[in-house]
Amino acid sequence: LLRIGDAHFYGFGVSQNLNKSFAVYHQASNLHNAQAMFNLGIMYEHGWGCPEKDFILARRQYNLALNSDRDAYVPVKLAVMKSVIHSWLEENKDWLNSKWEWFKKEKIMFTILTFIVAICSLVLYFV
Repeated sequence: LLRIGDAHFYGFGVSQNLNKSFAVYHQASNLHNAQAMFNLGIMYEHGWGCPEKDFILARRQYNLALNSDRDAYVPVKLAVMKSVIHSWLEENKDWLNSKWEWFKKEKIMFTILTFIVAICSLVLYFV
């Protein structure tokens, strides 16, 4: 089922259909396939093939993938961190857009990105 979902997601051998891919991944996740659960998390996070973008369901799917396969620890933790940052950016995009000119003027974007990378590295080091 996972390969069928991948075929529909990427359009390998069939026309790309994210709704069909979502449905097939859902079937595979019901069979406790960790990769399918992870893929559902990505789809929920971005709103691909599912009713709506949902960061909470995305993180739930990521955690279900971790519970199904402990080897998924690092990818799941990275995906959850990315999801937290993604949801914060979505919630604060109006504020960020209003501050964009100030960011450009002060040239601190590089500093912010460096800080985010450093924090993620520390979290991975201690986790």
